[in-house]
Amino acid sequence: MLKPEERLLLLDTLRPPDGYRFDRAIGTTFTLDLESLLTVPLAFTFLDWEDTNGLPSTDPLALLEAMRRHAGRIHLFCQAGQINIPTANQPLLAYIEDTVVQVRPPHHNGSFHPKIWFVRFESRSRQEPVRYRLLCMSRNLTHSRSWDTTLVLDGVLKDRKLPIGRNHPLSDFIRALPQMAIQSLDRDVTKTMNTVQSEIRRVDFKLPEGFKDIRFHPMGHYGAGHWPFPDNPRDFLVMSPFVSSTFVRRLAQTHCIQHLISRPDSIASLSPDALELLKRAWTMSPHAEFDSHEGADADGPDATTRVVASEEDELVGLHAKLFVMDDGWNARVWTGSANATDAAFQRNVEFMVELTGRKSHCGIAAFLGDEESEVGLLPILQEYTADTTEEEDPERNTLRCRLEEAVITLLDARLSISISEVDDQCFSLVIAANQALKLRTDVQVELWPVTLPSGTAQTFENERPSIRFPQLSIGAITAFIAFHLKTGTGDKVMENRFVLRLPIRGAPSDRRERVLQQLLTDADQVMRLLLLMLSDEGLNAHTFMKSGTDVGTRIDLGLPGGSTLLEAMLCALHRNPELLDHVDNLVRDLRKTTGGKVLLPPDFDQVWEPILRVRREMRS
Repeated sequence: MLKPEERLLLLDTLRPPDGYRFDRAIGTTFTLDLESLLTVPLAFTFLDWEDTNGLPSTDPLALLEAMRRHAGRIHLFCQAGQINIPTANQPLLAYIEDTVVQVRPPHHNGSFHPKIWFVRFESRSRQEPVRYRLLCMSRNLTHSRSWDTTLVLDGVLKDRKLPIGRNHPLSDFIRALPQMAIQSLDRDVTKTMNTVQSEIRRVDFKLPEGFKDIRFHPMGHYGAGHWPFPDNPRDFLVMSPFVSSTFVRRLAQTHCIQHLISRPDSIASLSPDALELLKRAWTMSPHAEFDSHEGADADGPDATTRVVASEEDELVGLHAKLFVMDDGWNARVWTGSANATDAAFQRNVEFMVELTGRKSHCGIAAFLGDEESEVGLLPILQEYTADTTEEEDPERNTLRCRLEEAVITLLDARLSISISEVDDQCFSLVIAANQALKLRTDVQVELWPVTLPSGTAQTFENERPSIRFPQLSIGAITAFIAFHLKTGTGDKVMENRFVLRLPIRGAPSDRRERVLQQLLTDADQVMRLLLLMLSDEGLNAHTFMKSGTDVGTRIDLGLPGGSTLLEAMLCALHRNPELLDHVDNLVRDLRKTTGGKVLLPPDFDQVWEPILRVRREMRS
């Protein structure tokens, strides 16, 4: 059933099908790395945006072009207070401010924990029907390299009046997302949500090979839990990095838990009576250790803390969530975001997909395989052996609760950002609470814009609910604010670092255009960017940018292989005229600033204006 040696990079799953182009996407995640989000548009644009470790490897110009082309049509919902602080200043963060939608789950003790994507693709020829891709994952949008699962479903939008019944839960889940947002959604997000929510009911998803039925299980989005498992007694295999005694007892009331695969510390935390309900318990082999870059899960230990790994730490470990049940000749598999905990099935917002197939294909025995087989997980598992573990420190739990309370207090204060212009090159950024700030005196809060070094952080407290950062450049203006929370004394100290996206007012209307000018420092870069923009999606951008071709600033120097900029424009006009619209947007943005105008070659208009006139006639 599974081949552990086969690896699928996360963003590979987002690449458009042959003959199609990206239109729009809705995604969800619990934790979020902003650098990871910056790479998502590359998946829809160029071929080689990731290296073998899943990290961004493309030239910054390719990243810029992908952001300008697609970022405005990607909307990502994430748990408020679970955005990681970027490792370095990223000027392109200005392009994804509107992409991030922070949410709070309906249950006050729950977490927003689903990891799902709805991606809409349109036919290049416009002769084929719209296609959708649904991704249901156990992985957050981070650079994690832990063991995770991803279910990829492709489907065609059917021209029919009656919806497909099994898709109703998908539509209901999308409809519920805006209700959990902590800020009102703008018009573009609302339009996308309405389109996808309406169309997803009529998408005929193709089942994965070997499966004959599918069910969708969104959970907790209206505040109520959901138990997707049947009542009739069956054998179960449970794979989850976190497991609770209450979940084990509940499942074992009806079913026999033949196998539990989890992390050693999670199994060790089970009560003696819960351990006795397990027939066998497994952990990953020693080389598959906890991925500390991923941080803790929503219902695991230290859920609000960040554990930073050193460069020597291995980026491996168990993060997958799977439930396998033998059911006569058949088997049923649940995959998605839910851990084997009471929080997942009672309080959190989660998303699981249930698949049914032949037991010989997807049952417990097929899932495990054997030690000599290349298929199955047994070769990379080992029997769990009890080890002495430190008991939970009650004081540590108290500190954790303080930090969780402080995050909620900050969210309730409805923080916002105001920008004022000091002069043409300098701005002031003020962060203020719009509701009474009621932080505990034993919790220290520092904050700073993510575009500035952490050394610029200022203390935020009840008596000082407004913080000013003067003398900022245009590129330092951001809606992303980093927070550092700290509580405790002596050797009992706990910290939490995260980012909030705050509403921003007073920012210059041409901020992105001026940031663009900062990113494009010479005419050679503009020429390279123009050639990227005229290249159809699917270009091996990394190879092109590394080719060493001296594009120069003259019109008659061109693409690898001898094509000129004029030829590239004419080719786009014939094959994909919409690419010229992207060029038009860039040219107009550059011409909005004095510095941007000088980056265009002197003879550029001689080539561009006649082609632009033809393109405008095509649109009229």
